[in-house]
Amino acid sequence: MTRFFSRCKPARKVGWTLLGIGLLLALPQAQTRARDTGQRIDYREMSRILSRFDPGIDHMHLHFQHMQSYPFQPMRNRYRYSYGSVHTQKSMIEDAGSSLSGVLVLANAQLYDDDQAKPRIDRYVQDIHVGHECPVALETIEGGSPESLKALIREYYAAGLSGVVLIGRLPAAWFEVPNDHYWWEGGYGYANWTCDLFFMDLDGQWEDRDGNGIYDFHTQGLGDRGPEIFIGRIDASTMGSYGTEVELLARYLDKDHTYWAGDLEFQNYGLVYTDHDWANTSTYYFRNLYGLGHYDALKWQDSLDNRVYKQDYLDLRLPDTFYGFTQIWTHAAYTHHSFHMGGDCYESEVNSRNPRSLGYNINGCHACDWAAGLGNYFLGGGYIFNHSPSSLAVVGTTKVGGMLGFESFYQSLGENHCLGTAFLDWFADRLHSSEEYGFILGWHYGMVLIGDPLIAFRRVPGVSTQETMEAMPSNFSCRREENRSLFTREYLNILSWDSPPSAVVSPVSHYCLYEFVSNALVHIADIPAGTNRYLQRNAEDRLYRYGITAVNTSGHESSCVWAVYEND
Repeated sequence: MTRFFSRCKPARKVGWTLLGIGLLLALPQAQTRARDTGQRIDYREMSRILSRFDPGIDHMHLHFQHMQSYPFQPMRNRYRYSYGSVHTQKSMIEDAGSSLSGVLVLANAQLYDDDQAKPRIDRYVQDIHVGHECPVALETIEGGSPESLKALIREYYAAGLSGVVLIGRLPAAWFEVPNDHYWWEGGYGYANWTCDLFFMDLDGQWEDRDGNGIYDFHTQGLGDRGPEIFIGRIDASTMGSYGTEVELLARYLDKDHTYWAGDLEFQNYGLVYTDHDWANTSTYYFRNLYGLGHYDALKWQDSLDNRVYKQDYLDLRLPDTFYGFTQIWTHAAYTHHSFHMGGDCYESEVNSRNPRSLGYNINGCHACDWAAGLGNYFLGGGYIFNHSPSSLAVVGTTKVGGMLGFESFYQSLGENHCLGTAFLDWFADRLHSSEEYGFILGWHYGMVLIGDPLIAFRRVPGVSTQETMEAMPSNFSCRREENRSLFTREYLNILSWDSPPSAVVSPVSHYCLYEFVSNALVHIADIPAGTNRYLQRNAEDRLYRYGITAVNTSGHESSCVWAVYEND
C-alpha cells in the first residue's frame, strides 16, 4: 500500500509507444481473486431466449452517431493530489472489509474546474480514502484516447492499484464483431459497443486489425484476457434530458456522501425480480449476499398469483426502501425494460419513481448503453441520476447480453467487498472459466459499472462497528395460528428464534423486535434474554416484515435478522 504514493507526484511517461514489452513485464502479478466457481451455463439457450425480443431500435446506428460526436484530441492530464496510506488498528481494517491497494480517480478537467463540481469531487476522494483506508489519487483529464488513458492507468497499476473511478466525459474504448452470438441460428449480425474491459485488462493484447478505430481482437498477449482492476463510471453528461451535467453530478455526489458518512439507512435484504423468459432459472446464488431467507425471489407465474409485471415493479418495488440490492431480469433496450405483462417500462418512468435500493443489477440487453442515448438519457442512468436519496450504482451491459454465472459476484458482495471488487471477481471468473470464448465475448464484453464502484452493501466501509454486537439471533421465523374461543377469534403471528451462537462470549441482555412498515423500522418490543418466542396478537391480512436484534450487556446491538410473512 505505501508504495502507491511513494512520491508526491508519480513520474510521468505517458505515451502508447512506451507501453511495450518492458513495461508489461514490470507489471505486478494480478491480484484478482478469481473464484473458479465451475459454473456451467447453457449460453446457447440463453441466446435463444434473447432472440425472441426485438426492441425495434438500431443501437449500432446510434453508436456511430456517438463516435462522430467525439473526435480524437490529444490527452492532457494533470496530477492534482493524493492521499497516502493510513495506519489504523487492524480490527478497523478488517471491519471495513476492504482489501484495496489503491484507487485512482480520473475527472474531466473542465468539469473539475466548475465551482460546484470541484468541492464535491474532492469530498468524494476523501470519502473513499477514509472509508477504504487505502491510498487515493486524483488526476484531471482533457481530451485523450482510450490508449492514452490506459497508459496512465498502467503507470498507477505498476505501483499498486485496485480500481479506477471515471468522473465526467472521458475516453471510451469500442469493440466490434462481424456476427454477434454467431452460435444461434446464424447469429445476430454486426455489433459494436463501448467496452470498459479494455481498461480493466492491463496485460492482454487488444488489436484493431481493420484499422477503423474500433478494436476487433482480444488475445492473451503477455498475460491473459482477464481483468486486473475494476472500472466505475460516474458520468452525468449522459443524462442531459434531466438537467445540466453539474446539477446532476452535484445531486449524485451529495447522496453518495450521505452513504459514506453513515447517514443513509439501508437494510440487509434483497430482491430478485425475474420476468417470464427466465422464470425457470434458479435464484439460489443470491443467498450469498444477505443469506437464505433474506431476499424476495419474485418470478413470473402463469397464474392469477403473478406479481411480476410493469406496474408492480414501478409502484411497489422501486420505491421500497426495504431492499438494499435489487436484481431485475427482463428484456430491455437502452430506453426501457420490456415486461411480459404490462409492456414497456421506460427510463423516464423508472427515473420518476426515485428507485430506493442502493444498487441494481439490471440483466437486460443494452440497459447501460450510455452511448446510444447520445447524451440525453439511458435506462441505467435513470436508476441513479434522479431525486432518490439512496440509489447509487448499477451494473449492466452496453450490448446484447448481460450477467450470467452470478455466484462469484454475490459471494464477493456478501463478504462486504465493494461493488467494484465484486464486479472484478465476477469478470475474472467468467474469463478464466472453461466456457467457449465466443460465449464470453458475446454475452459479457459489454458489462459496465455505472455509479460509485466503492460502495458495499452489508456495511458502510470505514464506519466503525466496534460498538455493534456481531453475534446475531438465528433461525428467525414467523408462522400464523388461529386463536379461537366461544366468543372471539383472532390470528396470532408467532415469532421464534435461536440465541446467538457466541452469546457466551458476548452475553445477551435482551432482544429488540422491529417491524419494517411504511419504509421505516418501527420498534415493537424489548424481549428478555432467555426468551425465544413472541406472540403478536390481532394479526391482519397483510405483509409483515419483522427484524430482530440481540443487545449485549454493554448496550451494543447486532444487525437485524429478518423474517417475512405474507398470508397466502
